[in-house]
Amino acid sequence: MKRHLLCSILAASLLLSGCGIDKDAAPNYVLGKIHFLYDRDAVAEREEASVYSGTYYQAQLAPLQEHLLRNQASEPEGNAFGRAFYMEDPDSGTLEHLIIYDIGSEAGVYGGFTYGLMPQQDRASGKQKSYLDVAALWPGHPPTTGLLHDYDTTEDFSRQADLDFLTMDEAAEAFQALAADCGLPAVQRDEIYALDADTLQKHSDLYAECMREQNALDAASVTWEKEDEAYLLQFVQVVDGIPLMDHIWCTDLDSRSAGVLETTVYGVLSRDGLISLNIYGTVALNEEKERQALLSAQEAEALFLAKYDDSTRLSDLYAESLSLEYVIQLGGDGLLLVPAWVFCLSQEGPVMDSAPEESVATKDYDHYVINAATGEEITLGILTDVHGDSPEMEALP
Repeated sequence: MKRHLLCSILAASLLLSGCGIDKDAAPNYVLGKIHFLYDRDAVAEREEASVYSGTYYQAQLAPLQEHLLRNQASEPEGNAFGRAFYMEDPDSGTLEHLIIYDIGSEAGVYGGFTYGLMPQQDRASGKQKSYLDVAALWPGHPPTTGLLHDYDTTEDFSRQADLDFLTMDEAAEAFQALAADCGLPAVQRDEIYALDADTLQKHSDLYAECMREQNALDAASVTWEKEDEAYLLQFVQVVDGIPLMDHIWCTDLDSRSAGVLETTVYGVLSRDGLISLNIYGTVALNEEKERQALLSAQEAEALFLAKYDDSTRLSDLYAESLSLEYVIQLGGDGLLLVPAWVFCLSQEGPVMDSAPEESVATKDYDHYVINAATGEEITLGILTDVHGDSPEMEALP
């Protein structure tokens, strides 16, 4: 098997060097129908990395009570996700909630918790101000609604500008410190967006317009003010400086029903403090299993081309990024974190209606994931052998 992979790497490397493509070229170079959009010089490489065993992180109430909650936790209410706590501030009447995801819950959410304050009401319309209505808060590819409607996106929020109550760097430091105090596994900054009042208002008006076009009953716009400005903070769990995959990369139904295969860490921080925090799929390490030498980024590209460089390809394929990440794989003994080369791919999706007499071309996203040590493609999340020797599928107990 390894000999076959080495031959594939060699053959595709010759293709790379002999096709007139300069491997040191700037982004946006093209090979046939394949468009490479990432900067090769910016791809971080490692000579070796370890495979780790682990379990899903189980949040504990005590540190969350001390560092996160504004009110004393209520008696827990059981639900499909785990334990739910609902509190009300006796002075302001502000409502807050906390759901701790219990490992093995029937809903299939593992490793974390969700925290949030009840959105404030708009004085003019009486509607609640929800950041979910005016921005795509979760990390990953833009949602289809974001491609169809300009309100469900983060593309026009700044990733450099500071808000007046806190700099972007200070917000990142505060978030990272809070994560550590709450007992989360190590996380690092991924993306931060400044949710400014003008753009929030623009998105709110677009959202209301969209709701009116869909004949929704509640289609009034709300007024977003300076005091509503906030930072959207997207972080990622890291192990040995390598991030864990936070995009949906595996679509196999058996794998996805067995557990969460990607981590999610994001929150909204305003001048009044943390408004929401969402943590799930994070992993607590058990032990280092094996140290492995890794393929280079060029060798990973060679394997990618061996799979996708088809002269009969009719549609353009876009390789938007290449990164070294840990992917979660599930076995009978728990979780394995396996270093992998991850290509984020996109191609043109169907044309869909965004409004009456208007249509927008959408994008379809996919990932090509290979074991960074062996070079074998990873398509399933349920594995019992990290070496790729025809493992049998086995679900978590």
